[in-house]
Amino acid sequence: MRNNTYGKQIQQNLTTAEQDQNLWQQNQDGSKGFGTPTIAAGGKAVSVADPNWLDKVLAAAS
Repeated sequence: MRNNTYGKQIQQNLTTAEQDQNLWQQNQDGSKGFGTPTIAAGGKAVSVADPNWLDKVLAAAS
């Protein structure tokens, strides 16, 4: 990271994620968009506000 070895790949992946509306979440002002950090499972953003989010992700994966 510090010497920008992977800078191009990181930027490409960030741009792809920003454009994927399945990863968009509601912002505090009511608009929707991509932000970091974002946790995704099954191609969709996961709300970590739900205290059971990890259990649900693991259950869906099994």
